[in-house]
Amino acid sequence: MQYKPQLTTYTAALLSLVLVGTMFYVGFRLHDVRKLPPNEIGDWLSGFASSLAFIWLVAGFHLQRRQLDAQREEFRRMAVVACLAEVRMLVQNTVAAEIASFKAALPQYKDWDIGLAWLVWAVLRREAYEPTAGTAEDAISDEALAHAVYSADYCMESIYQACKLYMETVQGDLTFPGHVTSLSRRASLIVRVIDTHKLPYVSVYRRALARMSHADIDVFLADKGRVFGEMEGNPAARRPAQNA
Repeated sequence: MQYKPQLTTYTAALLSLVLVGTMFYVGFRLHDVRKLPPNEIGDWLSGFASSLAFIWLVAGFHLQRRQLDAQREEFRRMAVVACLAEVRMLVQNTVAAEIASFKAALPQYKDWDIGLAWLVWAVLRREAYEPTAGTAEDAISDEALAHAVYSADYCMESIYQACKLYMETVQGDLTFPGHVTSLSRRASLIVRVIDTHKLPYVSVYRRALARMSHADIDVFLADKGRVFGEMEGNPAARRPAQNA
């Protein structure tokens, strides 16, 4: 229910009128204060005045607290908007840049409709070791696999950092891990955030990320030393040289 500050003002004014009415009723109907000495009349008036001041002191405190709550809520709303804007820029720009880099390095894919889901598919497709249908889509080369792994990993890291930013800024969860090396563990944490908070700009990748959330993917990648050994041992060589 929306709070209306006028309600507090009206309540304080009504109580003030009741207090003033009581003062006159007691002072002139029940007791004739005009017969009292001046000092007692002053004490009598000060008693009612202090009660009146207390009513408006409580009303002012209540109004100020409500205003501060409204300001905090507005700051929180602005933080959420800014956070989601940063999440959108971080995730969408990273995915778009990695797809563009993948196509630039492998011109044979420049006309393909490639996204994060395709990169994940390219990595998981190698679990079969040998193409089953013999089509171009099945024949993912080691070079393309290396690019796909790097790009998918980089995209997932950006999405993970976006989730971390959201959890800290919006949800106030400072226990969210800063970095997770395991690809499957990282994907699992992202999927959990998506399922719990329906995070915009990230939920669209849920299906692809869920496919990477199984521990078998870490075993699979660890077994591919022939393809990833140099990239793991030499960070500068993680991304293969792009074709001219």
